[in-house]
Amino acid sequence: MKHPVQIKTRLVCRGEEGEETIERTYRGTWARRDSRHLLHYADEENCGETHVLLSPLQADLRRRGQAVSRMVLAEGFLHESPYATPAGTFPLGVRTESYALGLTPTGGRLHAVYTIEMGGVAVSRNELWLTWNYLN
Repeated sequence: MKHPVQIKTRLVCRGEEGEETIERTYRGTWARRDSRHLLHYADEENCGETHVLLSPLQADLRRRGQAVSRMVLAEGFLHESPYATPAGTFPLGVRTESYALGLTPTGGRLHAVYTIEMGGVAVSRNELWLTWNYLN
């Protein structure tokens, strides 16, 4: 059964050109799938949608729209997949340094620190906070 939620993301990206913070708020849905949690929301900036499948040990983020990507965040793990954009497809690596998932009576929260690699070269160190709260 799907439940409406408010989802907030805060992403801090640190690279050669400095630091950038991106904060977004979405309205989406939450559902429990086995022992995992599935968040889904429309991603207007990407003209598509995002699915986040969360478990105690990893998050699987899939974006579909103008850009298509998949990132698996699991502590100590390097996940490699294609990153497809209108300008072309590029190899993307995500190396997760830390991952923590917490559940609350009103929703949950994810915190992850990871490095983005392109062609095997680190291009940014990122810190992601994702929280969701159930809506009545």
